[in-house]
Amino acid sequence: MKQKLLLFLLSFFSFTFTHAQSFTYNGINYNVIDAANFYVEVDINPGFSGAANIPSTVVYNSNNYTVTAIGSNAFLIVMD
Repeated sequence: MKQKLLLFLLSFFSFTFTHAQSFTYNGINYNVIDAANFYVEVDINPGFSGAANIPSTVVYNSNNYTVTAIGSNAFLIVMD
């Protein structure tokens, strides 16, 4: 029973840490959505202003990631 619980916890944390990775490239935040295939989406960018130049690929940790999506709230403007 303890071995199954330990295996579950290790699997859960491994999945969480490898799939919940974010980084910034040229002032834009990206979220890794598929680490095996090097796919990212544009993540939330609070306070961003101006024109956003979103390339088709970005580099992080010497890997080329393909930008496959722009998150639904990536450039959300919150009005007070």
